[in-house]
Amino acid sequence: MEMRPGLFQEQTLKLTMTKELSQAIELLQYSSQELLTFLHDIAIENPLVEIQESTPFDIPRKKTSNTSSQSKQHNWLENIGGEPEKLYDHLRSQILLLPISNIERNVVDHLIENIDNNGYLHFEAQDVINRFGVTAQDITKCVEIIQNLDPVGVGARSVQECLLIQLQREQHRNELAEVIIKDYFELFAQKSWKALAKILNVKPKEIQQIFDHIQLLEPRPGHIFHHEQTTYIIPDIIIERKNGHFEAAINEDYFPKLSFNVQYEQDLSNVDDEKVSAFVREKGLQWGWIIKSLEQRKQTLLSVTKQIILRQTNFFVHGLSSLKPLTMREVAEVVGCHESTVSRAVKGKYVQTPFGLVEMKVFFSSSLNTSSNEDASSTRVKELIQQMINEEDKASPLSDQKLVNLLNRDFKIIVSRRTIAKYRDQLGILSSSKRKRYD
Repeated sequence: MEMRPGLFQEQTLKLTMTKELSQAIELLQYSSQELLTFLHDIAIENPLVEIQESTPFDIPRKKTSNTSSQSKQHNWLENIGGEPEKLYDHLRSQILLLPISNIERNVVDHLIENIDNNGYLHFEAQDVINRFGVTAQDITKCVEIIQNLDPVGVGARSVQECLLIQLQREQHRNELAEVIIKDYFELFAQKSWKALAKILNVKPKEIQQIFDHIQLLEPRPGHIFHHEQTTYIIPDIIIERKNGHFEAAINEDYFPKLSFNVQYEQDLSNVDDEKVSAFVREKGLQWGWIIKSLEQRKQTLLSVTKQIILRQTNFFVHGLSSLKPLTMREVAEVVGCHESTVSRAVKGKYVQTPFGLVEMKVFFSSSLNTSSNEDASSTRVKELIQQMINEEDKASPLSDQKLVNLLNRDFKIIVSRRTIAKYRDQLGILSSSKRKRYD
């Protein structure tokens, strides 16, 4: 067959990632806080977009001609606390009262600057020697000065040293506890009670008692001075029970109201300048994209949430233990979108339910086989594992195989020992050998 070069027409279908589609996808995966930030940024660079802030926390103020009443009304401002004390300032205030030399004070002050938020000291000895012309012995003395300050354990260079300092500062010192932390910390941390008891020629019960005491110590002595900014979660969806049915609604109380600045558009449209006209057209199109994308985001969230209500009705009646297996693919097929769209829709979103604030991804969990007609969700299995371990005999904790047997016998749930170990790790639960108590 002879082949010749030529021009041919061919009709194909393909999806092009337009700017509008890209923006719709971007807005869908935004959390409430991210969406608020995005809208404010848009309002700054697009003069046609106006934002009217929602103010759910406005404090009502009564009109009064009484001056004293007015002053009382605004006294709530005085109740706002000042800036909390920082760890550096707290330590330095104690150093000022100590009878130490100027060079020691300078070195100590420098070392304090190298203490992290947890109260641990990090520095290079050679750098301090070169900077201040001191000896290694001088540095050791300065470190000891810091470690005698409040809070107890500050200035330690490891968790082991931090715990040891606290034990040494106790009014009634425990010699065995100090020996264990100083010389056998690794065995102690691994909860190798039997091996440690044999080495020290004591009963495992005594090691257990020391462990209980160590649990009362503070491994991060500086954290009480580290104040993080509180983050508030705004629910995207509110689910309420009305007339015996659960209904979902977008939470719009905390979102600003968007409006189109008609007057600004008219003023700019009257300007006889092609660049100005192009600018107005561009910003007008952007306004249209935003409104359309926000509406699409709203409808997608509602569609996904309605399917969650339909599939997880028992949760809204009985709570977390009643969650059923549900995948994003199942929801996507019913809603009529791609699985990735459902994934974006639930990412970072929260739902206000009769049982409190719940992250949307909680409603999706894999299915585990059972010997009954209904499958069990992984969330349900984790809850049962947690419950059984909470109720176990600590002197004879349940092994992973025992948990497998109990789940099969009592709940008709079939899981492997490897799955139990994986879920236990996800729950932060130690193995049975490390949960054993010798009381």
